[in-house]
Amino acid sequence: HPEQFADLHNRAAAWYQSEGVFTTALEHALAAGDHPLAATLLEQVAEVLLYEGRVATLIRYVESLPEQAIAGRIGIRLAYAWALIFAHRYQEAKLVLAPLEQNQGDLDGRSRDEILTLGPCILLWSDRIDECLVIAAENLPKLSGHGDFAYGALLNIYALCLTVEARFGEAQEVLNTAKRHMARANSDYGLVYADCIDGTI
Repeated sequence: HPEQFADLHNRAAAWYQSEGVFTTALEHALAAGDHPLAATLLEQVAEVLLYEGRVATLIRYVESLPEQAIAGRIGIRLAYAWALIFAHRYQEAKLVLAPLEQNQGDLDGRSRDEILTLGPCILLWSDRIDECLVIAAENLPKLSGHGDFAYGALLNIYALCLTVEARFGEAQEVLNTAKRHMARANSDYGLVYADCIDGTI
């Protein structure tokens, strides 16, 4: 009875959603072809997937949806930009980030903090360390402080730049602050990254 598949998947998605098992609900919504529901569920789990370092899964979910399903969902777009960077897909991350940078006036403080962090992140991972060091230092005072993950990530980026410059004492001070923010954000990925920089020092 293939005509029942979509309905069964929708019912499964609704049940898992009611139980708070959002990723499984999302899988069923995608299988049902219910893109609005899938986008709503993805909005609830995108940040968690990112903070846990499950970037391939996050990318797969976003790329399973049509562009119009996520067009106005800033949280998904920002999480997707982070995931693309972590997957070394920098040019694609820039394309996702560009319209958000142009419309920062429409965003809340936390979203603007992430945009101020994503730019230096792309520079860092593209080995443009000198530029990254300057822009990270410029952007840190501009952060609103509403997002622990963005603040912790920018501090990690800045610390790594300082490490490359052999400014180890400064880098470790910055890392200590970064770890506090990443712990508050419950970001295992961010904490491990800070520890890796510590290990490099």
